[in-house]
Amino acid sequence: LSGNGAMLIRYNNTLMGVGVDASYTPRYGSGDGSDDGSASGTTNAKYGKVYEVALSSAPVDGLKITGGYAFTETTAKDIADGETGTVAASYAYGPVSVGAQKSIIYYGNTGKAAALGTNWAKNLSLGATYQVNDSLSVSYNETTSYRSQNSVRNPLLLGSMNNGVELEADTVSVGYTIGGMSIKYVDSSVDNDKYVAGGKGSKKTLSVGIAY
Repeated sequence: LSGNGAMLIRYNNTLMGVGVDASYTPRYGSGDGSDDGSASGTTNAKYGKVYEVALSSAPVDGLKITGGYAFTETTAKDIADGETGTVAASYAYGPVSVGAQKSIIYYGNTGKAAALGTNWAKNLSLGATYQVNDSLSVSYNETTSYRSQNSVRNPLLLGSMNNGVELEADTVSVGYTIGGMSIKYVDSSVDNDKYVAGGKGSKKTLSVGIAY
């Protein structure tokens, strides 16, 4: 919810084998820093302070389990606090790594001040990576997302729920590193793009980085 930036107060430690990562940000979105480290200005007048915590554990070799929860206080009158929760698991064996993550975001868009727009969204991501050799890796990721919206702004009904369609995105990525140079190619396609039935979207990205 808050991103990472100069305004973020963060605690990171391992206690009895459990990783703890907790943070506080005085203003929602203010931690989303730009390349020069300044705030991005993506704050939202509806939300204020943000509290976040994530716990992680590695009960057996190769397996990592993570759970996280966050909420942001609302500054707008008559809407609920925003919340998000996630649970994830990943497992690595030899050159193969697989993972799954489930999350839900509640925007607090209920109550007498509920606006037209998204009330909550739930997401599921599944992914796998194959490390071909020390330089080359190939990854595949599939994400589905479903959201529910307020379709009617009515103080008496406190908003009417309108179920939408499920968005699905498939992404293939290839990474190659040699010396101080890295090359990454990402190809994504989306069905029901922007949660519109029949909507299509795609994006291809090629990036080159050099460390010196």
